[in-house]
Amino acid sequence: VVRSVRGVVPRDRILMTGAFAVHRAEAHPMWLKEARTQEHTPETLEYGISSLVFRHADPLHPRRLRDALDAWLADDAVLRAKGIAYLATPRGREHQCVLSLAGRRATLLPGSLWWVSLDPS
Repeated sequence: VVRSVRGVVPRDRILMTGAFAVHRAEAHPMWLKEARTQEHTPETLEYGISSLVFRHADPLHPRRLRDALDAWLADDAVLRAKGIAYLATPRGREHQCVLSLAGRRATLLPGSLWWVSLDPS
């Protein structure tokens, strides 16, 4: 087990460790099974994964977004979300909000300026 914080891992802990040997992988009966049989079951079917894209011109209300995230995190479903959000806050018209949700952890961080908020000159 390699401990990481926010995905930061020392390279020498995962690269060039000698843990992978192609000759051992090739000896496994499942080696290139999909390539040989040309049959592939998409993960959406195999694991029941679904996705959606949410787009809206109006900003998200911060309290209602937090309540929705809290409700989703309380559920047993496995959720993954990421993207740029437009929040109805005093600075929301100027700054993006970066949303990340993985497992039971949700993060909202300040993002870059919206292009529309920049001086055209």
